[in-house]
Amino acid sequence: GGSAGAPAGGPRGPSPGPGAPFARRLHLKQSYQMPSFTTVFGEKDVSLDLPLLHALLGSQEQRPPPTERAPLSARKGDGVSVLDFRRAMGLEIALSRVSASPEAIRSCLRALDFSGKVVGAEDVGLLLGKLPCAEEAQLLLKHAGAPDKLRELERRALPLCQVPDAERRLRLLHIGMSHAAAYSNLLQSFECMHQAASEVLASVRLHNVLRCSLQIANYINHGSLEGAKTFSVGSFSAFASFKLGSSSALHYLCLTLCTADFVRGLKADLEAVFKAARESCEAQQEELRAFSTFATDAEGHLETEADEDARARVSDLLRVLAMELTSLQQAEKRAKLRVEEAQRFLGERAAVLSKGEVFFSHVVDLVRHLEDAQADVAQNPQKWQDLPLAAAATAT
Repeated sequence: GGSAGAPAGGPRGPSPGPGAPFARRLHLKQSYQMPSFTTVFGEKDVSLDLPLLHALLGSQEQRPPPTERAPLSARKGDGVSVLDFRRAMGLEIALSRVSASPEAIRSCLRALDFSGKVVGAEDVGLLLGKLPCAEEAQLLLKHAGAPDKLRELERRALPLCQVPDAERRLRLLHIGMSHAAAYSNLLQSFECMHQAASEVLASVRLHNVLRCSLQIANYINHGSLEGAKTFSVGSFSAFASFKLGSSSALHYLCLTLCTADFVRGLKADLEAVFKAARESCEAQQEELRAFSTFATDAEGHLETEADEDARARVSDLLRVLAMELTSLQQAEKRAKLRVEEAQRFLGERAAVLSKGEVFFSHVVDLVRHLEDAQADVAQNPQKWQDLPLAAAATAT
């Protein structure tokens, strides 16, 4: 049978023809024949909403193919259509999912109510980018005196068109409801990097492993404990891969220094390092820039807000955003300096240092190499217990 994992020469069926509906094709490792064994694909209980699929993936010029199911807005009665198909579909989906009514959303936008009691953060997120733009709002408001002539969707959208600059106000609501979580998450990310670097600087076990490894490497390379003065923790994997017969330099470390208890203690020393290795400095910088735009947007809106109550709320929000942004910038600088200090302390001499998460991933790799070698020693203790006897016999 032709399974998804069949060789390239197996039966694959025809490739998609020229009638593919979208600008790009989806390339899967697929088979065009049903296998003889049971698979999840044997059931035929899936139905597609093709108009929605086209609205999501199609270009402006493409139209949905004929279907048994018409778009929701088309099924809800005839009327004047102002929004184009894609814009209408996006707004209709959003309005069907939010818990607040268009009238409540209008009131919240006007007042810039950041409390989330009437319109919650989830509703705001669903509506972002979906509200009628200024041009669409003007077209819809022309029918405000005779709303019955509009399609149901356009009638529902009318209250949202009565708020000038609704999309910008919606974004401000989003900022007001989401900045605290964004601040907390990013601050924790910076503090994790700082804590990880502090663990690297403080771990006596880690320092002993690196010093001993350097001496082993010098002896292997020069027959003397002297030679190289430092080495990058990023090259520990090369040290770990050095092997003669069935024994390695790592085995020596585990027999002399890195006992099972030692390795467990080393891993406990570096708890934050394992977390920091999963961070991303690029993502942190992107989030910090995004947070900075929060303050910029709030400041820009404050200059044009006419409603006194709304203006007071934006002013309060701006003060909080400014304090949070300063705190994040200080935390970012503190973490960066600490990570640089840790890299230099471990012997990194490159002019351009690695990103923090790369450096910490090297330290994590070191611990895992030691764990693997220690497990190997524990699986065959007799083999390693006999080594000192063999070494003594050779010396005599």
